[in-house]
Amino acid sequence: MKIFAVFSFRYDYKMVPDLLKNLEGIIDDYVFWDDRNRDETDLYFHEGKTRNWLINEAKRKGADWILGIDPDERFEKNAGTIIRQLIKEKKKIIYGFEYRELWSPDSYRIDGVWGSKKKFSLFPVFPDQEFMSLRVHCQWHPVNPGYEFMETGLNLYHLKMIDPRNREDRKKLYNQLDPHKNIQKIGYDYLANEENIKLEKIIAEKDYYPKYREDYDVKRFMD
Repeated sequence: MKIFAVFSFRYDYKMVPDLLKNLEGIIDDYVFWDDRNRDETDLYFHEGKTRNWLINEAKRKGADWILGIDPDERFEKNAGTIIRQLIKEKKKIIYGFEYRELWSPDSYRIDGVWGSKKKFSLFPVFPDQEFMSLRVHCQWHPVNPGYEFMETGLNLYHLKMIDPRNREDRKKLYNQLDPHKNIQKIGYDYLANEENIKLEKIIAEKDYYPKYREDYDVKRFMD
């Protein structure tokens, strides 16, 4: 079974080499969309259209399974062994991961909504699959009926929230893109709200590699 990673990048292009190092032992190949040539006057690309293109391209190249991921995400170090076992045969199962929003390079937030975030982004390739096509906040997985959602227990770490400036910029960006909360009912102010914050340290058995680097130099209004 061949598993392809699919991802796009613009401002976070410097994070791609470490993403690929993190995915060694997990994927067989990858497909990417380089968005750096887009007109700077266009604030944000259409996420749904980009993701659908990536998925179709991975299918065209022979993927049996597809893993949707972003350059600022890292799997825990045990992920490869477990994921390769899960995809030995194709079933209508969409696998999910514990989505850990890092607040420092070695701790993630667990209070309120932060402790319950999941990302279901590993799925098999079958004919006639349909996918979301929203401008922002698209799910990677198929939306057809008949799929089972299964949690893996693996941690997937999100690095972009480590920098406080990024938290504030993400809040402003998404409030601009979805001002009436039509896509996400809880809104986006919570992204920069530290009231009642509670953090949990990453234990050694679930650490990630490569570690976060200050020189990633992610610009404002990240994609």
